[in-house]
Amino acid sequence: RVTMHPPLVLHRNPMCREEILALQHCHKDNQLAKFWGACNDVKATLDACFRKQKDFKRKVNLAKARAEKERLEQKRNAAEK
Repeated sequence: RVTMHPPLVLHRNPMCREEILALQHCHKDNQLAKFWGACNDVKATLDACFRKQKDFKRKVNLAKARAEKERLEQKRNAAEK
């Protein structure tokens, strides 16, 4: 499945820094050949890294949400007493 990747900014994707730089380097070195698949392997690696990064962020955000829910639940229970 071919999809567009998110913007390739390093500060928003710290886990995929090496892969982003590799794709940018490949595009720079293969200015015409990139349109015929010269950088597809590098992009596939970058896409896999983005999936790992998204999964990691999702787990972190879920843990934060559960902690916040627990905190609010405790606060609500204390107010009811």
